[in-house]
Amino acid sequence: GPMQNRLGVRRMEIACRALGYARRCMELMIPQAKERKTFGAPLADRQAVQWWIADSFQEIEMVRWITWRLAWTMDQGGKDWKRDAAMVKLQGTEMVGRVVDRAVQLFGGMGISKDLPLEYMARACRVWRIFEGPSEVQRWLIARDLLRGGMPANY
Repeated sequence: GPMQNRLGVRRMEIACRALGYARRCMELMIPQAKERKTFGAPLADRQAVQWWIADSFQEIEMVRWITWRLAWTMDQGGKDWKRDAAMVKLQGTEMVGRVVDRAVQLFGGMGISKDLPLEYMARACRVWRIFEGPSEVQRWLIARDLLRGGMPANY
C-alpha cells in the first residue's frame, strides 16, 4: 500500500546517500594510494590497497545498477517494488560501511581524525543499517517475498 511505497522511497533515498558517501571515499582513496609512500613504495603498489580499491568500486557499481533499476521501475509506474527497495537499502548500507572502513584503514590514523570527512561518514552511515528497517528486517522481507512468490518471472 501507500505506506510501503513511502518506505520504499525512503529506502531508495538511503541507498542513494550511501552511493554518494562511497563515491567520496573513492575520490579520497585513489589519490592517497598513489601519493602516500610507506617503506619506500606508494600504497598503490600494495596488493591489499589494490584490493580495497577494486572491491569498493565493484560493490559501488553493483548497488548503483540495482538502484537505477529500482528508480526506472518506479518511473515506469510499477506498483510492486517492496522487494527491490529492501534490496537496495540492505545492499547500499552494508556496502558503504565496508567502503568507509577501507578508506579509514587506507588513511591510517588520519582516517579517524577530524581533518578528513571519513570519521564523520563512518559514524553517520552506521545508523543507516538500523533505521527505515534494519538489515535483518530487509533480509526477512526479501526472503518472505521470494518464498511466497518464487523466483521473479524476469530472471
